[in-house]
Amino acid sequence: MKAILTGLEREGRPLPDLVVADHGWAGYAGQHGVDSVGYADCNDPALFLAESEGTVQVTVPLDDHVVSPRSYDPMTAYLLAEAGLL
Repeated sequence: MKAILTGLEREGRPLPDLVVADHGWAGYAGQHGVDSVGYADCNDPALFLAESEGTVQVTVPLDDHVVSPRSYDPMTAYLLAEAGLL
């Protein structure tokens, strides 16, 4: 993320309005001043702290040891419904 954002700045290109990424990428974007939403493993508190400090807009808790991604079907359905995409 550092290379991407500094590269954009160096080329005089605009930064993104929003970054949606995993914990490290979203955390750096937030520290760089870009609005960000991050997915973080439940046992990794850094992004949750960043959200509470206002550096990251939203942290979505996930567990990277889930055997089947189907376990996230209820969350996916909820997010799609709330976004009006279902």
